[in-house]
Amino acid sequence: GDAALQTEFGSAEVEFVGRRGTVRFYETNLGNLIAETYREKLKADISIVNGGSIRDSLYAGKINYENILYYLGFTLDRLGKKDKALAKMEKLLTLNPDNANALNFVGYTLLELGGQMERAKNYLQRAVALKPDDAFILDSYGWLLYRTGQRQAAMKQLEKAYSIKPDEGVVAEHLADIYVSLDLPRKALTVYEHALKSGGDREFVARVQTKIA
Repeated sequence: GDAALQTEFGSAEVEFVGRRGTVRFYETNLGNLIAETYREKLKADISIVNGGSIRDSLYAGKINYENILYYLGFTLDRLGKKDKALAKMEKLLTLNPDNANALNFVGYTLLELGGQMERAKNYLQRAVALKPDDAFILDSYGWLLYRTGQRQAAMKQLEKAYSIKPDEGVVAEHLADIYVSLDLPRKALTVYEHALKSGGDREFVARVQTKIA
């Protein structure tokens, strides 16, 4: 339970920077740590990490089991091991059902995998209730609403997420997609163009450029 999650494994003397506005454009110590971990794990000569895959900082102070489970799950996902990533996050949730970031991760992953929309909805609604002003959680929930045909409700969630994180490319892309579905082409074009200015990996840029071509 809570006691197990708070078991300390060490401490960080400095913040390992993973803030999206920084890690997307600059080298950070957290990016270097993750890249080096990948390199050692995969026995590669070099390793490069896409900054867009890093969701949060690891803050200075005590590092406990809850931190480790979350970052391990996220790292497994980045390595393409979704089943193992889900298992770690769901284990975290058995120990702390109120970890909003883990709820968001599991809910969005189930949404993307398809076939378990009710479970995804349950996880994401709980995450929104815990963190109603978290742009990434609002984005996930809004995208679920869109995927289940609730476009007006989806627009409301995504507009709020976009107002909080206007420079988060995927949030902008999702909002623009919803505008297209609601036959609001001018709004969609404006937001797509902003998404491109926000930056992203080659796959993201190519995908958005195709949508506005």
